[in-house]
Amino acid sequence: MVWRRMRQVAVVLLVMLWPWMQARAEARQLLGSAGARPTYRIELDLDQGSLTYWGQETVRYVHTDGVASDVVWFLLAPNARTASSKDASPLLFVRRVKVDDEEVQFQVHDSTRVEVTLPKLLAKGDEIRLELEFVGKVPPLDPMLNTLPAHFTEQIAQVINSRERRTYVDPPFFVSEQFTVLARFHPILAPRRNGQWYTQVTRTVDDEFCGEAADYELLIRAPAGVMVHASGRAAAVRSEAGKRAWLWRGEGVRDVLVIAGLELDMVSEQVGPVEVQSFFLPDDEAVARQVLQYAAKAVAAYQSLFGPYPYQQLRLVATPLPAGRMSASASSLIALARAYYVDFQSPRGLALPGMIREHAELIQQGLEFHVAYAVARQWWGAVVASDCRSAHFLDNTLATHAALRYYERNYGPEERDAQVEAQLKAAYRVYRMFGGQDQSANQPVSRFKNNFQYTSIVHVKGALLLEALRQVVGEPQLTSALQQYYLNHLFGIADESALLRLLRRSAGQRSGQVAQLYERWIAWRRGDQDIGKPEYRIVVSAGIGPSDEGRPSAFEWLGRTIARQMTRVGRYAVRPF
Repeated sequence: MVWRRMRQVAVVLLVMLWPWMQARAEARQLLGSAGARPTYRIELDLDQGSLTYWGQETVRYVHTDGVASDVVWFLLAPNARTASSKDASPLLFVRRVKVDDEEVQFQVHDSTRVEVTLPKLLAKGDEIRLELEFVGKVPPLDPMLNTLPAHFTEQIAQVINSRERRTYVDPPFFVSEQFTVLARFHPILAPRRNGQWYTQVTRTVDDEFCGEAADYELLIRAPAGVMVHASGRAAAVRSEAGKRAWLWRGEGVRDVLVIAGLELDMVSEQVGPVEVQSFFLPDDEAVARQVLQYAAKAVAAYQSLFGPYPYQQLRLVATPLPAGRMSASASSLIALARAYYVDFQSPRGLALPGMIREHAELIQQGLEFHVAYAVARQWWGAVVASDCRSAHFLDNTLATHAALRYYERNYGPEERDAQVEAQLKAAYRVYRMFGGQDQSANQPVSRFKNNFQYTSIVHVKGALLLEALRQVVGEPQLTSALQQYYLNHLFGIADESALLRLLRRSAGQRSGQVAQLYERWIAWRRGDQDIGKPEYRIVVSAGIGPSDEGRPSAFEWLGRTIARQMTRVGRYAVRPF
């Protein structure tokens, strides 16, 4: 009797745990197919608060195409922000390069590209080992730039000046009073496709990066009281000459981010084979637990909708990011701007300016939507990436669509529709209200003026395209096409034609409609017809008061508030559109 009962319990447990075991096996199988992925072994020495760091890396490179090459190119991403300035010096320097233990010549172009001359010609299948020593200079972050008022002011500035003001979304690379945040801090192999090296590194209004997925081992030495987070998983922590040495390993990593600073508290939740962790300062526990809830629900939704998450952990870390950047993502790691970790009933929340407190609901709603979006970028951007030259809009399109599916799965179709209005259509209308012109979503990133303009055109039109396609191909067929796209391009870089083929195939006899909708939403300028004009527009004038008609959404409430503030100083006026 006892043994029979134990067998019954074992069967029940196996049935309950089988989906988790299967998902973990799928994820490990995905990572196991590394093939010729590059391998990085990096050592990094950090001193908290220091404006410099030292590093060295050993890179295994396998030449995979049929066009021989006698050079290898590396990218110095942090230097993009200084390359266009005559007075600013580079932030990342390469000191020496070896190839298979032999020191070789290298040349730096425009401070952003390193051309390494090889001692032999590489044919298909040849493998070499490169060793690079590098040093970095890290600019300090003004502490006034990472507050919620600073973020709020920057958002308003981008809305008001969406036609004229060019702002860039640089990867976070700074030292603050309590944290050092380093994105793309080391020389990165340039992507190579179709017999060509892709070596362009530019500043854009959206975080544009086309790095190849690689396997990493990262050893970071930091002072004993410093906690280190990095892409991948923590393999070991040990004491070493008065410092702590953190060893991180990651397979199929698209991008590496390092966050070093104060010891943080952590709460976690297991979602199938994935442990979701939320790190925070003690004062931020209430919001950090909400962030954990949002992220865990997003991971559960996206694993079901798109495919297994191939990493064992996903960490979200409250970080002092500068105004204009709400998050920074890398494989298995998301830095979230601590400025948004606000309990508006706490002393810190009550001390905020009245104009910000009036929009507490908007800020809280925006945080959940952004967490859902940032987690989706793990699937669309980290695991499967898009060609950032020809299809820069695709990652954002898919991630914003995923965020809408998050709301539908967790709160129902009515809430999803409400988010379409509040987060997407309202953003476009506010953009147009302040004089922004309708544009094509697939134009080069360099033509966009700032992140608000990019969001209002690219995120909005791309997600609404998938909403329209869902009506044509059907929900199951759209989901199946996205799942197949995910599996086809795991750890790869895809272009728009690959997704379009799957969508057209899923539509069957309505394939032509898919192509027409794609052109209409991505290439054409039909936003006013398809999304809707705003109720009014802002013009440079005086003597005309703002309209008081209706308030369709929280986002448009923000636009209306800005309009009222502007008319008070007599520079602008509100007129019917």
